[in-house]
Amino acid sequence: MRGKWRYLKPLILVFILCGIWCTKRYNFHAAPNNGSGLGNLWCLWNSSQPTTGSKREPIIIGHRGQWVELKDGRGGAGNTMRSIERAIDAGVTWIEIDLRKSSDGVLFLFHDADVRRVTNAEQIFFNRKNWAFSSFHSVEIAQMQVDYSGQGARIPCLASVLTTFSGESAVNFVLDLKDEGISPNDLRNVAGKLDPNRFVLFGKADCLRQFAVEEREHPNEKLYSLGYTALWTEGSNKYRYLLSDEFFLERCEELGADYLVLPALFLQSDLIARAHAQNRRVLAYGIDEQHPRKVTALEVDGLIVDHASDVMSIYSGS
Repeated sequence: MRGKWRYLKPLILVFILCGIWCTKRYNFHAAPNNGSGLGNLWCLWNSSQPTTGSKREPIIIGHRGQWVELKDGRGGAGNTMRSIERAIDAGVTWIEIDLRKSSDGVLFLFHDADVRRVTNAEQIFFNRKNWAFSSFHSVEIAQMQVDYSGQGARIPCLASVLTTFSGESAVNFVLDLKDEGISPNDLRNVAGKLDPNRFVLFGKADCLRQFAVEEREHPNEKLYSLGYTALWTEGSNKYRYLLSDEFFLERCEELGADYLVLPALFLQSDLIARAHAQNRRVLAYGIDEQHPRKVTALEVDGLIVDHASDVMSIYSGS
């Protein structure tokens, strides 16, 4: 028995490590209504089945504008004037942009915490050791370019974007707060009083709490439309979800969020129905963009997509 246990222990360890690896590397483009995604695991765990729902036409939100290819087959990136213009040309009326703050307090459109994946920063600041976006001064950020194929593009500040597209009355913005240090005053200094019908603030709980507090302090005035983003990487979300998804709705209640923003992995019809019962809209991201109806069949209200023009054509052609 002792000899068998000696071989069993490494097998158990390998099984655990494989489980951890799979959890961290899970495909974000899972199709939750087609047998993959944590939504279906939740249904099995709780003896529930996903419903087919209706095939409503969702709000299409351009994820960082419209996908633009980077050099050397590194994928794509948005959050530039070019990507926003492409989304507007495609007919998108809602555009999601990510916000980070420079070391001197200027708000820029940028997603990653580290600047190296999508920019030419290493070519400019080759002796630098700290590559966190928040460590760069706005003057340094102005020297970088997003490394697009062909001609690069500057990293725009929020003030420039709002000025450039102020005349686009049909275009609304989702401001996805990626920096917990972005405060209500930071946004007011750039945009003044935000129209909650044209601007929605997304983010994880820690990024939205200051805005939620200010909203509660003004019960007779709507200051912000908030959307809680249930990030796969936030704390223990991916583990807690398998036991109960109720904490997502509890966080929405705590923040006074108007929207629950779910990755494909967390989508399942019962959660969406309960969010709707609380008068919250549900938006989905990280979906299979070639088959978006698998997601809208779950009754989501909107899709956040990289290739907005392609997804819109699927619905317009039906």
